[in-house]
Amino acid sequence: MALKLLVLALIAAMIYRYYKSRRQQEQFYYLNHYQFPSGIRRRLSRKYPQLNDQQWELVAKAMRQYFRLHRHSKRATLAMPSRVVDDFWHEFILHTAVYQEFCQKALGRFIHHTPAESTVQSKSVRRTWVLSCRDEGIKAGQFATMPLLFTIDQQLHITDGFVFKASDFYSLTNEKNSSSCSGSSCGSGSSCSSNDCNDSSCSSCSSCGGGGGD
Repeated sequence: MALKLLVLALIAAMIYRYYKSRRQQEQFYYLNHYQFPSGIRRRLSRKYPQLNDQQWELVAKAMRQYFRLHRHSKRATLAMPSRVVDDFWHEFILHTAVYQEFCQKALGRFIHHTPAESTVQSKSVRRTWVLSCRDEGIKAGQFATMPLLFTIDQQLHITDGFVFKASDFYSLTNEKNSSSCSGSSCGSGSSCSSNDCNDSSCSSCSSCGGGGGD
């Protein structure tokens, strides 16, 4: 009887993992192919009349990236490092029913708005940086490469946009040494301590086991 129960439990666990994986894949596909309401761009065009179709698509791409980071954030706060993407997010949230449906289908939970921040000393900004690096496969020492979310304001010449330098983040990482998240994707190559694994900014370190989606 005990063996039978064990077998049933293993089968149930395998079925659960299969459907969880399938659900995550469906969420990931939905998020990456989502078309935001046209009303967002129409309203923001009054504030950013200089942006063309290609540039608006870049803003939408950055918005998708930000939501994608929440799949690995372990529900920790992620700062918004772009003024234009933050404005886009504000307008999206105003489509309340559509936004709620998007969050549920793309992430399985509601994502509340987080204030935009532009200082590298902010823990939530650094956490967004780490996950953005991981999302784009940016490795340590690539000072000429920065994640889209941290460069889009400069690329689009946004008035009062946020300006970041990759060297600032890497300097902070080196100063903290092993107490910072410095896995192969975003840091100097040292591993996290056990205490660091309680910090969601450390979700890309191999010793923390990585971050999973909801």
